[in-house]
Amino acid sequence: MSKAKNAKHPLEVAQAAAFKLAANQPWKDISLRDIADEAEIDLTDLYGVTDKSSLVAAVEPWADRAMSEEKADLSETPRERLFDAIMRRFEHMETERAGVLSMLKGREQTPAGLAKLLKARRKTADWAVTAASLDTGDPARLAVQRLALVRTIAKTERAWKSDEAGDFARTMATLDAELIEIEERLGQFSRFRSRFRSSGAASSQPEAPQAETGEA
Repeated sequence: MSKAKNAKHPLEVAQAAAFKLAANQPWKDISLRDIADEAEIDLTDLYGVTDKSSLVAAVEPWADRAMSEEKADLSETPRERLFDAIMRRFEHMETERAGVLSMLKGREQTPAGLAKLLKARRKTADWAVTAASLDTGDPARLAVQRLALVRTIAKTERAWKSDEAGDFARTMATLDAELIEIEERLGQFSRFRSRFRSSGAASSQPEAPQAETGEA
C-alpha cells in the first residue's frame, strides 16, 4: 500500500526528517530510505531531488535564510546589523542543534564535503552583508569585508558548537570580537586607500615651471 503523500515539497520534508533522525544517531548510519520512511514519503519521490550529500549541503542555505527573516534596523551601526543578522543564523541552527551537529560532523568526515565548505562559507558571508543592508558602496571594500566574514563565521560556528549552555555566551562573545576586528581592518583599509589615491593624484600633477634667474 502506498504512503500518503505529504503536501510539502519532498526536499523540505526530507530535511526535517533528516534533522530528526540525525539527532539520535550518527549521520553515517542513516540511509536515504530511512529519511524517506521518517518523512512518510516514497523513496522514489526523492529521485533527482536530493541525496544524503545534498541534504547536508542544504543545511547552510537553511541556516542562511534566517539572517534575512527580519529587516535590518538602519538606525544601528553596520557592526550591530551584522551581529544581529549572523546571530539569527545561529539561533535558527539551535532549533535543530543535535541534528545539525550530526550532519555537519558527517560533512567534515568526507573530502567532498570539506571541498564544498569554503564555497558555502562565502555564500553565507555574502548573504550576511545583504541581510544587514551593507551590500552597497566601494566594491573593493565590500570584497575585503566579505573575505573577513568568511573567517568570522567559521570561528563563530566553532564557538556555537561548544556553546552547550544554551545562552549563546561563547557564540556572541566570539562574533562580537571578530566583528570589532573586521571594523578595525576596514578602517585601516579605507585609510590606506585614501592615502594611495592622494599620493596618486599628487604624482600625476605636472611639475611647476622653474622661475628664470636672468643669469647668462
